[in-house]
Amino acid sequence: MWLRLIMLQLQPNSRNQFPGLGRTFRHAVVAPVSFPSELASSVATIALPSRRTTDAQAIPHVHADILGTSANLRSFCASSASHFPSGPAGSLGDDVSEKEWSEVEARLGEMAASKNRPSVSGVRRNEFELMPIFMQRAGLTPERLAALKFIHVAGTKGKGSTCAMVESILRNCGYRTALYTSPHLVDPRERIQVDGKMLPRSEFAAAFRRVFGALRAAADKDDESGPGMPSFFYFLTIMAMDALLARSRHLTPDVVVLEVGIGGRLDATNAVATRGSVAAAAITSLGFDHMELLGDTLQKIAREKAGIMKPGTPVLVAPQEPEAMDALKEVAARVGAHLVQPPRLELYHLGSSATTAGIVTTRLRLQQQGTSTNGTTAKDSDPEVVVGIGGEHMRVNAALAVALAAEWEAQYGATAATPSAVEPAVAAARAATVRSLALTPEYATGLRTVRWPGRSQVLHDDVAATQGGRLTFYLDGAHTPESMAVCAAWFTGEVQAAEKAAGGGGEGNADGDAQHSHRRRRRRRHAAVLLFNCMKERDPAVLLPALAGALSAARQTDSQLGFEPPLAAAVFTPMLSGNGVLLPSYDGKQLQQPQSATVVPSTDLTWQFRMRNVWDSLPHPQPRSNTTAVVAAAVAEAPVAATVAKPPVARGLRAGVTVGSGTGGWSVSGCDSVRLYGLPYSSVGESLPAVLEALRAAAVADPWVHVHVLVTGSLYLVGDMLRLLNKPPL
Repeated sequence: MWLRLIMLQLQPNSRNQFPGLGRTFRHAVVAPVSFPSELASSVATIALPSRRTTDAQAIPHVHADILGTSANLRSFCASSASHFPSGPAGSLGDDVSEKEWSEVEARLGEMAASKNRPSVSGVRRNEFELMPIFMQRAGLTPERLAALKFIHVAGTKGKGSTCAMVESILRNCGYRTALYTSPHLVDPRERIQVDGKMLPRSEFAAAFRRVFGALRAAADKDDESGPGMPSFFYFLTIMAMDALLARSRHLTPDVVVLEVGIGGRLDATNAVATRGSVAAAAITSLGFDHMELLGDTLQKIAREKAGIMKPGTPVLVAPQEPEAMDALKEVAARVGAHLVQPPRLELYHLGSSATTAGIVTTRLRLQQQGTSTNGTTAKDSDPEVVVGIGGEHMRVNAALAVALAAEWEAQYGATAATPSAVEPAVAAARAATVRSLALTPEYATGLRTVRWPGRSQVLHDDVAATQGGRLTFYLDGAHTPESMAVCAAWFTGEVQAAEKAAGGGGEGNADGDAQHSHRRRRRRRHAAVLLFNCMKERDPAVLLPALAGALSAARQTDSQLGFEPPLAAAVFTPMLSGNGVLLPSYDGKQLQQPQSATVVPSTDLTWQFRMRNVWDSLPHPQPRSNTTAVVAAAVAEAPVAATVAKPPVARGLRAGVTVGSGTGGWSVSGCDSVRLYGLPYSSVGESLPAVLEALRAAAVADPWVHVHVLVTGSLYLVGDMLRLLNKPPL
């Protein structure tokens, strides 16, 4: 930002003398800027380096000189954002002060808190139609957008993970990548990633000031009929594209992977993609979500999602219900898009080079057999394809990602239009190999190393571990009935795998010593806890039965293993981040600060009690008849059950119903059903930190029990838990 002001004072031959600065300022002078008197004299006397320098050498040097000339320059830039030109600037690195970053986050928080999600499609249509005006005001012209090439992904379930996978694959192939997703979990920069990393703070802050300043200045001139300011998501979408286009040429992404926010046809990303170049699109699994905006049938929802289809553009589609697929085919025929159903992941095999690269594992066994279109069959002896995001359901998304990446490479290899380091012939050959159902090492590595925090994520709690407890969190932001069922299956499978790995399964020991096996199982017990909250636009009477039913189904399917829900406890807690309000992101120092349960509890727990009442009304499996209450200390001293007095409910929890005979909802047994110290069967937590403290206390109180906590219902809840666990998502 400071550099763009200084460009006004450069001599005509400055661009020749400092080629790095010339590239940096290629869009600098687009509007007159007036300087305060105390700043103008400083600007005129800045000393520039006298030798030829690269971008990396020149920019920090000049930046340091500028900062040294006036103590008021930073505050001037921060307070005068509306006077800055709206064109792009070069990257200055990640050197924004904490005060400046806090100001950006505070303004974003205000925008998020004041957002009004439209309740009728007409309001959304109006803002979508205004998007060209907003983009023009921000300097995001069609000519600038034409420099970006997109992969656009819509869907109800799995669109974010699909985007993350295709970005990881293409990055491992050598392309410069960008990823735009929503929502974020902890840091708003998660939404805009470049080459697998969050956008630097300096670039994020500069883009925010450019775009906000331009839009605010224009909105201030509007009369009552003017468009005003865009909503939060529309603003961030414009800002993200501006930030990517503002990068130096050698940092501009080859491909931008766009995740749709809501729907597709009237989404902000569709307004951007329409004015850029879309190489391919995808539609992931469809279900019922945002029905007040998208419609109350699968056909209506599918037509809204299909709004991202473009003439002549390939659209890859995950398996769908027949009525949804019919609607997608109808729109594709009308638009002139090419609808493609990619091969299942089970049909791909790894070549020898991928195998020797260490991509083989037993984590994801390809058990399904299938025949490809060319008659080849996936062999049971083929190496396994590893997906870095847990859950068998991720194979569907991985298949989409592989096909999307191959489509991108096929187009790039044919046109050579992208100034990438990847040779066109290499891209074309690799795409052909993948299309022949052989995953190259780059594709296999991309799938194996992909990260998508908050979705099918497993984290072990370090705090409990240091005190001898075993506490593991399973994070998944499921918030639809369909995703609840998938989440429950993933969670149950993970816990069963953990128990089996620890020797807690019911298969017996190698020498047939049943008594030894029984003692081993008593030493390695497992308990499951549900930690749940959902947004108020969701219906817990729909979500919780789906979750409970899926847990029950998993119990019946895998009853031969030692771990069998019912859950030991269910806790319903308010979130820290409220109704979509952003919390300040943290840095490394803040991560080291201990979290306390003294956070002021929510003054209104009505919503949490409603969720708990729904849960209590559901039929739940009862503990086994030989469940016996014991004190945690007694269990730690000797793994023999002994009846004792019921412990108090943990501080910060409000108890609901109890189960069992006289146990108060708390018991430990040598069998698979375990009740936990201080945790009622169902309860409302006064605050999330209080709940975390209670979970840690329960895990530490009984080191014989491994506590597995499923955190689900909302990505905001998942993000808050990542914050409290001191686990930054990226």
